[in-house]
Amino acid sequence: MALSNMICIRDLEVAAKSILSKTVLEYFNDGSEEGLAVASNLSAFDKYKIRQRVLRDVSNVKTEKKAFGKTMSFPLAIAPSGMQCMAHENGERATARAATKAGVFMGVSTFATTALEDVKRSGDEFGENVYLLQLYIFKNRKTTENLVKRAEKAGYKGILLTCDTPKLGNRYNMTRNNFKLPPHLNLPNFGKEKVGPLIQHVVGDGSKQEDDSNINDDSITWDEALPWLRSITNMEIWLKGISTAEDVRLAAQSPANVAGIVVSNHGGRQLESAMATLDSLPECVQAAKSGNRPLQVWVDGGIKKGSDIFKALALGADGVMIGRIPLWGLAIAGEQGVSKALEILKAEFQHTMALAGCKTLSDITPSSLARVTEGGFYAKL
Repeated sequence: MALSNMICIRDLEVAAKSILSKTVLEYFNDGSEEGLAVASNLSAFDKYKIRQRVLRDVSNVKTEKKAFGKTMSFPLAIAPSGMQCMAHENGERATARAATKAGVFMGVSTFATTALEDVKRSGDEFGENVYLLQLYIFKNRKTTENLVKRAEKAGYKGILLTCDTPKLGNRYNMTRNNFKLPPHLNLPNFGKEKVGPLIQHVVGDGSKQEDDSNINDDSITWDEALPWLRSITNMEIWLKGISTAEDVRLAAQSPANVAGIVVSNHGGRQLESAMATLDSLPECVQAAKSGNRPLQVWVDGGIKKGSDIFKALALGADGVMIGRIPLWGLAIAGEQGVSKALEILKAEFQHTMALAGCKTLSDITPSSLARVTEGGFYAKL
């Protein structure tokens, strides 16, 4: 199917499956263990139906959203996904260009196959955009600090500190496929001499680490890690991988002045049987908005349609992030494939808003949804 004939994200997903190798496809698409968290992320959206309001002027639906001092074309950002050059030779560069043209922000993975500076430079060719560095805190703090300093110098606006990975999830597909980064690629954010041990850490294959200091620090805590991170940067700090009200409250109370959270279970790639992110969202929103210092709340996981974005916003999210969808677009047609994916999602979201009777984002509220009850009936939120 020609790219111009693809009309939904499902079309992109099917096409990508026909292009990517089994090893790369399963690395991108699969979750931990039996994939229960991935399945839950997807099915959670079916628990909600949209309550349609009619006879409203929706001739000029507005989807713009402000964050990080900039205006996005709609409340969606590209989540950080590692090793994008496995999907297409232009990898993160192509994604950055597509994101800038579409007016959506981009998260850049620590494990990108393009240097963080080059990612931003590629997008800057088409205008100013917001870039966020996804970050792990390594046992070798100097490695982490160097990444932070480089990102700030390059003009990144924020840090997405990944909190749900003290250890890598138990990913069966990687072990079965003996996953390794293709030899023609590397991880330029770390320097070639560190690619070996870092890749071993990523795949979790049990190999002996050449440098144990360059693995995730599984001893970090709220009291120590966040103040340390704040001490080395002026960028906004966001916490990615939050899923409970208890942790949201700790984030809000942190002296590190956390600006926001991303409700996430790492795309279902970490804790098996983790709650679906859409199910975690309401309690996190309530905790984030009820404190003395409200936090921004974004969510990822399971989003495949414009109506999914609508449902997340109705449940209180300020915006959503997508990770796998840009990878499918990349695999099909590089930058043009990512642009197509973003075009589809924006059009579907705008269409959903109009049919639901919502002219602006502020019109999307909990009353826009009904939840399926145990008896099979619908209950207004």
